[in-house]
Amino acid sequence: MGDRKAWADKRAEIMSRPGAGAAYEAARLRFELGAAVRNRREELGLTQAELIEGAGLKQPAVADDVTSA
Repeated sequence: MGDRKAWADKRAEIMSRPGAGAAYEAARLRFELGAAVRNRREELGLTQAELIEGAGLKQPAVADDVTSA
């Protein structure tokens, strides 16, 4: 099957690429924002549809809060 790299080695290889750190940070921020939106929406007892209507958004803008948490 060939040589397999440990996850830490593979991650180090990927993170050494130009722009990888910035991309990782941007993804982390999107994840955290999505989780915060979902948590607050649930605290308020709102469905995605209710949030969309109240905020004047479209479904794809809110659908991420489900996959991010």
